[in-house]
Amino acid sequence: MNRCEASPHLARGTLLAAILIVDDEPRFRKAVQIALHLAGHETRQATSGEEALLAMREAPADVVLLDLNMPGIGGIQACKAMRRDFEALAIIVISLRGWEHDNSEALQAGADLCLTKPFSMEVLLANIETVLHKRGGTAGD
Repeated sequence: MNRCEASPHLARGTLLAAILIVDDEPRFRKAVQIALHLAGHETRQATSGEEALLAMREAPADVVLLDLNMPGIGGIQACKAMRRDFEALAIIVISLRGWEHDNSEALQAGADLCLTKPFSMEVLLANIETVLHKRGGTAGD
């Protein structure tokens, strides 16, 4: 895991977090990883629901950014398993479609909130901060 030392968000009191990015699109994962590192967060990546569950068992994250539409175990199943096994985990579900049914199903599965692609990194960072505060901070607190 990497953590950038200099972050403009530190002065605003942003909680720094360990974040697992789960998406089958490499360019999306990389773009999000860069933005999160610049904000001072630690990141890991997974390309599927199965990989995400293994990564969480090895080293739990504070926040999971979870794509809904992936091969194998999809985002809904992964969300249910993570919520069952990691109650304090903040889960942000990401969907390309943004359909109400998808968002409703994700929230019922245990997601804290849903974002529709595309979104700005500023919106993503604000939502990460919101779910961290809602869930009570980071694992290191």
